[in-house]
Amino acid sequence: MSSPSSMTTTSYAILGLLAVKPWRTHELVRQVDHSLRRIWPRATSKLYEEPKKLVAHGYARAADDSVGRRPRTRYTITAEGRRALAAWLSEPGEGPVLECEQLVKVHLGDHGTKADIVANLEAMRSWVLAQNEENLATARAYLEGRGAFPERAALNQLPGRFLTEYYLMVARWVRWATDVVEAWPDDVTRAPFDVAAAEEGVRLAQDVVTLLERDTVSSCLPNRSQDGAEPSSAALPAVLTDAQWARLAPLLPSSAGRRGRQFRDDRRVVEGILYRFRNGLPWRDVPAGFGPWQTLWKRYRRYRRDGTWDRVLAPLLADTVGVE
Repeated sequence: MSSPSSMTTTSYAILGLLAVKPWRTHELVRQVDHSLRRIWPRATSKLYEEPKKLVAHGYARAADDSVGRRPRTRYTITAEGRRALAAWLSEPGEGPVLECEQLVKVHLGDHGTKADIVANLEAMRSWVLAQNEENLATARAYLEGRGAFPERAALNQLPGRFLTEYYLMVARWVRWATDVVEAWPDDVTRAPFDVAAAEEGVRLAQDVVTLLERDTVSSCLPNRSQDGAEPSSAALPAVLTDAQWARLAPLLPSSAGRRGRQFRDDRRVVEGILYRFRNGLPWRDVPAGFGPWQTLWKRYRRYRRDGTWDRVLAPLLADTVGVE
């Protein structure tokens, strides 16, 4: 007897649904279309094969659940299946993969016409509106206590929020791209490069790094005041102790011999950067007592590029007890 085919992500996704409750085959396929399709799209014909594969592996059992003369099979997860599912969940998965034919056609738009690009942007607009209609209905149902699986509401909220943010991103991009392309000449090969948009793109890309670095920096810093209020610029907190600053100061580059304006108030600038991360503030909202926000941002960018920031964080991470 041949061994069953290997388990795939789709196999484990179906096994995960069986861990929620037993399902008939057509119910499983319908549930995948209703939920998993938006984060793991697969051909419907392939889904019907998965329950049988799970049975062959011993991860599920099949029972006759016929209705009248119509044969039906109900699948239930086994103890071995739950162990296999737990083992699979313990390993981090691969990241998102983007596929968008409309975006490919926009990317190659210089071999077509401006009208072709506009048509693809309009098609993407229609797509996101259609996708978000189901997304919005599901979100409202859970908010009003009508969700299909109320016991899983907290878990379902995580991918649900991801999809909402994704659709919002696409909607914003479509609106921006449409405005840009409409201002282009009919010959798109003569379209001007928007320097301001490029600068904004760099800033947004840097924001991704800044956002995800926040947790690392936050672990090094003291907590907010108990009332959560932001200190005034006249009474800023000492983010670093004198001992900590004595350790960090030698790690900072000197501006001696540097062309242009010399560095000033290194400690206040570094504390302003750390304060910004700790409180999750936009650069513009850092208290003025730390200095101009532009100075903080430029110094942080310089320190990231030359490796200074990593050297600054190392002793703080090794001395978290001392800063709490």
